[in-house]
Amino acid sequence: MVIGIYPSDMGINRFIYALVGIAAGVLLPLGGLAWRAFDFRRAWWLNWLQYEFDQHGGLYLGWGAVAILILGLAGYLLGKRTDDFWAESQKLDDHNFALSHLATTDDLTGLFNMRYIHERLDAAIEDSYRSPLTCLLVDIDHFKRINDNYGHPFGDQVLERVAKILKRSVRRVDSVGRMGGEEFIVIMPDTGNDRALEIGERIRMAVQCEEILFKEKKVNMTVSVGVVTYPSPGLRSKENLLKAVDEALYAAKRSGRNRVIVWGNQEES
Repeated sequence: MVIGIYPSDMGINRFIYALVGIAAGVLLPLGGLAWRAFDFRRAWWLNWLQYEFDQHGGLYLGWGAVAILILGLAGYLLGKRTDDFWAESQKLDDHNFALSHLATTDDLTGLFNMRYIHERLDAAIEDSYRSPLTCLLVDIDHFKRINDNYGHPFGDQVLERVAKILKRSVRRVDSVGRMGGEEFIVIMPDTGNDRALEIGERIRMAVQCEEILFKEKKVNMTVSVGVVTYPSPGLRSKENLLKAVDEALYAAKRSGRNRVIVWGNQEES
């Protein structure tokens, strides 16, 4: 029986280093031989170069100058073409990013729009079998009265201010969107009712304490918040979840506004 020794038997690194050693052993004497040949012919080469330069030095210098000019210009043009290509590519990427941003965000608040929120909600529901998913529905109290009393431009300022409060009140993994009008939604993966209730209260208090002025007069703002956790008994789809969180929000409205209500629990927070 013949036993063969393969790289896998001795380890691949040993095999590679052995090959490198063999190659070095072959090249070392060859390198010495090449150096001896160069050293032997070096004087003849130097004499030949001296003679050639004395006879045709001007011609070589002229050729060198022309070559430097032509090749330098060619390199510049090639580099410019490459720069233009990358600039156009970056411009196209920026344009595509801008289009994507416009397609997924609300123009006024910069939050996700309703279309993108539905996509995020679908994905979050698919992952909810691993950990609970909680949604908050936030509505500005008496927003129509704000528009009627102070005008729609001021009402837009209120929407922008509330949107900023929402964004700074949640985690990076959470998604905040505008459902339309003065209604906002927060999608919070890996979050249960208790934690969502704390965040809902944080949002409610932050809005209530926010100072926004109209002609040097402070305008009071409050929000009502509905909270629902998925999965829960009776919630088997996105439509059920959205209906439930809407019911929780309107329970908060009916209870006097400026409060947080958890779906299935009519006690005020």
